[in-house]
Amino acid sequence: LLKKMCFTKEKLARYAFKNTKFYKDHYNRIKLNANDINNVPFDYLPVVRKDDLNDHSPFDLLSDKLKDSVYRYAETTGSTGAPTPSFFTRKEFQGSVVLSRITPFTSHLKDITAINRRAVCGLARGFTIAGDSFHQILDKSGFLTINVDARTTISPPHRVAKLLTKFKPSVIAASEADFLAWMKVLKEDYPESYNEVTDELKVLISTAELCSKERSDAISECFDIIHIDTYACVEGFFSVPCPCGEKHVLPIYHTEVLSDDLKTTREYGRGRFAFTNLARKSTPLVRYMLDDLVTIFPSKCEFGFTKSIIPHGRYEMSININGGLYNVRDFEEVLFKHYLFGEYQVRIDDNSISIKAEDYKKSVIPVDIIKNELTEKFSMDVIFDIVDYGTLRDFRKIRETKPLFRLIDNRTTSTQKIAVYT
Repeated sequence: LLKKMCFTKEKLARYAFKNTKFYKDHYNRIKLNANDINNVPFDYLPVVRKDDLNDHSPFDLLSDKLKDSVYRYAETTGSTGAPTPSFFTRKEFQGSVVLSRITPFTSHLKDITAINRRAVCGLARGFTIAGDSFHQILDKSGFLTINVDARTTISPPHRVAKLLTKFKPSVIAASEADFLAWMKVLKEDYPESYNEVTDELKVLISTAELCSKERSDAISECFDIIHIDTYACVEGFFSVPCPCGEKHVLPIYHTEVLSDDLKTTREYGRGRFAFTNLARKSTPLVRYMLDDLVTIFPSKCEFGFTKSIIPHGRYEMSININGGLYNVRDFEEVLFKHYLFGEYQVRIDDNSISIKAEDYKKSVIPVDIIKNELTEKFSMDVIFDIVDYGTLRDFRKIRETKPLFRLIDNRTTSTQKIAVYT
């Protein structure tokens, strides 16, 4: 059924070329004309980087055919200073919610509403569509939802914590960082209500920041909840979280794993990530580089999904250690396998790895085990410091940026590019 909704990747490329100014200009780089586009192999078409969009009006990406039908505009956060514009027709916006509900978790959410249908949505509403999208998801599942936004001036952590004591939701939608901050403020300011709130809470739905399976499992165990982590919802729900533990790629997306130099492409493996949304017509994205470092692999999921994706972090933030390319997930897989930390920061120096991690649980931390596993994985000495929760980022204050840069390469050989959010 999903495939019937889609163009082929070649047909979508032709559609984008004929109906948007951006792709006419973009393909002029390789001197394509209207006749050539029908004959050029798809892999020959140039990829679209975020930076390619900087010098263009958002309307350059809007399809001429649908310019009078779009009703909503949104942008991504703007990693590297280049937010991606996106227009939506009503059908497309509603369709993205339909896609998100393909996850087998949907039936679980429906069951929860029979017991407690109160939900809190704490995802951003400015520029991005994340907040609106997840409100629709909760609406479709039958929840009574209160919007609190992310950690902004109108919804600082202390106000959200107070709300939780009154509302006692069964579901919270938020970034992991915000969720942990709210629960810590709740525990410190309203200890008499903390157990009542956590007893009612059954599910955390998250997006907006990378979260490894190990970190997700640590959150689930700490609060005795199900954690449904959604990857990259703003450009479209091209993956769905699954109870099997994987994030599955839907067949309406053509995905590519590109080499470092962008000269080769393959369906599976580890590398730079580009995708083509085969159903998106208002703002077509052809060979669009989300440019995360990812691993894509065949899946044998019991629910019938056949392809899965693991995001490791922004490609430009990746670091090279002993010939291997690593990112934040590679460190989270060790750190959070043993303990739930709050914020953390990893610094790579010439001869050592220095890690600061906030103690979230106030329990016994297996520091030596974590150090030994990191030393073995990266073949470098590890300096590991545990600090109080709130040291790296004050959890009681509003968030002026995305989570702090968690991986910093201080070596003279570093090729890391620090992302700038504008």
